[in-house]
Amino acid sequence: MKITDNLSTDEITCKCGCGFDKLDIKTARAFQKIRDIVGEPLIIASGCRCKKHNKAVGGAKNSYHVKGQALDIDTPGGWEYGKFHHLCENVIGIHGGVGYYNSHSFVHIDTRGYKARWTM
Repeated sequence: MKITDNLSTDEITCKCGCGFDKLDIKTARAFQKIRDIVGEPLIIASGCRCKKHNKAVGGAKNSYHVKGQALDIDTPGGWEYGKFHHLCENVIGIHGGVGYYNSHSFVHIDTRGYKARWTM
């Protein structure tokens, strides 16, 4: 089922097989805006997570993935990692989280109600 023009429930459903796929509409819209700017398909490294799966992957105890308010997006081909991170920050704005993961190839976005930025 499509959530936005370029995002489906198949892409964001919890990877443990439990079926959790309730993504917040603000998060879905932020993803679509990023996708529209990039102009090419994006891969969701991690979407919704049930509490059990979140614990299994070492997610934060109060992860926004568990709340259906976060996505980890792989850096698109041809995009320098820092440039993609900067794009995500601009789309999320001052009311949301953006994580820059140096050791991985993805950027975390979430739609929490306050600004949060981090590098790992």
